[in-house]
Amino acid sequence: MPGIPQVLTPNTWPVGTEVVLLQVPWDANYRDIVVWDNQQQRDDYFDTAYAGDSKRWTSDKFSYLPPNEPINIPVPYSAAYKYNYVVVQNPMQPVEYEEQPIRLCYFITSASYINPQTTMITLQLDVIQTYQFGVSIDRLFAISGHAAISNTAMNQSLTSITGNVLRRYCDIDEGVSVGNTYAIIGKEWFPFTEPDSGELGWVIVTSTANLAADPGTIDSPNLNVADGQSADGLPSGCNVYSMRQTVFKQFMEALQQKSWVAQCIVSVTTFPSRLLSAGPEVELFGNSGVMMHFIGDTDALTGKRYIEITDIYKKLSEWGFGQDYAMQPYKKLLCYPYSVVELTTYSGNSIFLRPELLWGNKISLLAVCCAIAPFARVAMVPTAYNCNGSDESFETDTYQYIRLGDGKPSTCVIDSGDFLDTALWLTDFPQFSIVNNNYITYMASTTNTRQYQYANAAWSLNKSNMGAQNAYNNAMLGAENTQANFNASPNGLANAIGQQAVTAPVISQDGIGGWASPSIGGLVNGALGTAMGQIGANSWGSAQDIVGNMTGATQNANNVNLARQVAGNNLSLANQVNQGDYENAVRGINAAYQDAQLTPPSTAGQLGGNGFLWKNGLSGFGIVYKQAYGAAFQGACDYMLRYGNQIHRYININGGMEKLKVMKKFSYWKASETYIDCAKANEAEKDVIRGILERGVTVWGNPDDINHTELRPADQAEYNAPLYNISY
Repeated sequence: MPGIPQVLTPNTWPVGTEVVLLQVPWDANYRDIVVWDNQQQRDDYFDTAYAGDSKRWTSDKFSYLPPNEPINIPVPYSAAYKYNYVVVQNPMQPVEYEEQPIRLCYFITSASYINPQTTMITLQLDVIQTYQFGVSIDRLFAISGHAAISNTAMNQSLTSITGNVLRRYCDIDEGVSVGNTYAIIGKEWFPFTEPDSGELGWVIVTSTANLAADPGTIDSPNLNVADGQSADGLPSGCNVYSMRQTVFKQFMEALQQKSWVAQCIVSVTTFPSRLLSAGPEVELFGNSGVMMHFIGDTDALTGKRYIEITDIYKKLSEWGFGQDYAMQPYKKLLCYPYSVVELTTYSGNSIFLRPELLWGNKISLLAVCCAIAPFARVAMVPTAYNCNGSDESFETDTYQYIRLGDGKPSTCVIDSGDFLDTALWLTDFPQFSIVNNNYITYMASTTNTRQYQYANAAWSLNKSNMGAQNAYNNAMLGAENTQANFNASPNGLANAIGQQAVTAPVISQDGIGGWASPSIGGLVNGALGTAMGQIGANSWGSAQDIVGNMTGATQNANNVNLARQVAGNNLSLANQVNQGDYENAVRGINAAYQDAQLTPPSTAGQLGGNGFLWKNGLSGFGIVYKQAYGAAFQGACDYMLRYGNQIHRYININGGMEKLKVMKKFSYWKASETYIDCAKANEAEKDVIRGILERGVTVWGNPDDINHTELRPADQAEYNAPLYNISY
């Protein structure tokens, strides 16, 4: 045709062009493309295909191929319809600087019957197979693909890879649901029990009394007020003691005998023995034989590593994925939300850690503690968690401060990660109470009262007895005074007798002897007898007077004797009444103390905390490794195997399309802002190449693998040597 160059181009086939119809496993949608290591490898594939099921002929005339318009080929429709690809070349038209003539590759997009020997087909240039060896890719912004798996930083063993690497390259959400269920794939338990002693923990006693001082006896009790101290760096008006749990029983037994001291116990709590040092040793009551300690410090452990577990990612892989899933394409499964690490106390108190935010390839925990009730708590802090620092160094910030309790300088350690904002808190430590014998407490607390009551009862007895004796003495004095007054009266016995002696001197000696009678009665009777014996010698009137006076004396004597008897009886009765009152008072005092024996015991301290866990040996914390599972999780695994991971980075390719092959069998790419160069292709054809990469394409190294590769980890177990680094 005049005016048309007789050269082989995508739109012109000169005479002598060799045309081959083939069946290839890729199509015009460009979902899959084949990238060869070199042109010879491509041509060998086509030449092999020629020898198989193909249709080949040589053009004997010039053919013009208008874009998107059909052409007729000398092939029966019955043979042509099964082919989807055309390869053409003209051996008579080699290209400068190339050893082989150019080959043009086309997709057959449609085929129609014309006549028995002619078929009308529509062709679309395959820009990838036609130009791939002239394409140079400078760089592109990779959205997703297998480049995230095969880059240099991810080319590490599961024992060498670090959280820092996973954070940098695997923490972009894939947008694929993994469900909401996690399965336990492994766990470890770390008790607070001291292996050498078998002790669960310290028993910490807070008291308002000085428990090291002599408390005295129940009859002479002492109560020594606590002198206060610095307890674990905090000021305390109480005294705080710690003791081994094996000593605590002895402590309680000794304290029950001194219940007036036991009532001063404010709290009894426990604290892990591995987290608290022992303070100075001190003896209960100074002489009980029960040894305890002033509480020590937790500062010796605070800010230091409590436990460290290495090779976390290897464990996650082996426990959860098995051998098949421990391969390179699944490293992102080591990250959240596919895998999580749980720190737990098995009490509903747990935190979830994202594995990719761990420091290095390990779980390193710090213990930050306070042992003093009611502030007792322990924070297990993951070292450098969520820290964007080095994986090789353990970094902390420190500063000096003055402790509140004792004014001593100390060091505050602040981890370089989330620190206390992401920590497992242990706060619900068991609290116990001590039983007080309230009878002993009552007796000791009323010692002085009892002594006063007994003394008061005795004084009341003595006072009443003295009153009775005084009344008796007064009565006796009255009787004596009555008698004395009678004797001194003009008609008294003595005067009568005296007068008789003057007027009747004839009184016999016997009568005179009657005066010497030792009793008044005898004296009266004697005088009366003498007087009657002398009636004859004396006048009757005088004798009658004497007799009358003596009769009055007898009556007076009887009255005096009666008064004396009454006074004695009253004294005896008063003494009996006073003694009875005294004994009743004593019995009343004793009854009150006897009743106190039935006073119910009381407790010091409060029951509380999670004793359930400590009873069952669960004083500590666990690390539980979990992974998603089920259909959704398996779908996420297959998705990553097929399409790789999210990247969202610029990648410098700086080479041909062969550098897109990063995995063993297939490599998926989805990009934007693709910068390419190809001298042989026009701008429209280069736009098509860019569009293929930006829409998303799977790059194959062997066309026979297309549609014949199962999504098994083993199929992608190997990857090509890293070609570049993906970096910020």
